[in-house]
Amino acid sequence: MQTPTEKFRRCKTEGEATGLYAQLLLSGAAVDEQSYDALTELFRRTLIRLGSTPPTKKQSTSVNGPDVRRWAREQGIPITIKGRLPLRVENAYRAAHGLPVRGRVERTYYVPQLHATPAQVREWARQHGVPVGKRGRLHPDVIAAYAEANSTPAQIRDWAMRNGVPVGKRGRIHPDVIGAYAAASVQTVVRQHDATPSK
Repeated sequence: MQTPTEKFRRCKTEGEATGLYAQLLLSGAAVDEQSYDALTELFRRTLIRLGSTPPTKKQSTSVNGPDVRRWAREQGIPITIKGRLPLRVENAYRAAHGLPVRGRVERTYYVPQLHATPAQVREWARQHGVPVGKRGRLHPDVIAAYAEANSTPAQIRDWAMRNGVPVGKRGRIHPDVIGAYAAASVQTVVRQHDATPSK
């Protein structure tokens, strides 16, 4: 049995390619968006080979879960490693990348305020043996370590509750919650660094 690629290679005219494309679509060769895009790309390349103007490629508005999770972690938005993406996180990603949002737009996230300048974080790092440069941007791991060491459980709980992160009212705070809080804190110090006038 021939693959769609081999079938498109055998096409000699635009009409033959168009008929094959329609036949493959109707036969269920494109069962999901990825296979549809692959089939459309084969058709487009065949039309170019035959000297015809190809149709424009379908504009995809879907998002890739791992990309959304990576972006959320970089923004300090708490997100699980697996499972369904929360609509508010997906919509935040969509809005940041110029894609249409789905459903209703949710609230924004509360970012913890460390009230620390980059110089204070750098001094703390030196005192605690954390490797840090004399100038330039602070590494996010240094800022996260500072946030973990200089935040009270009440501050972490308050941040978690405001962002819908499950946390108990008393007792030990789960390390994942503390890590998410620390990651969110990175934005605060980075913004302060960007606002500091250069000498």
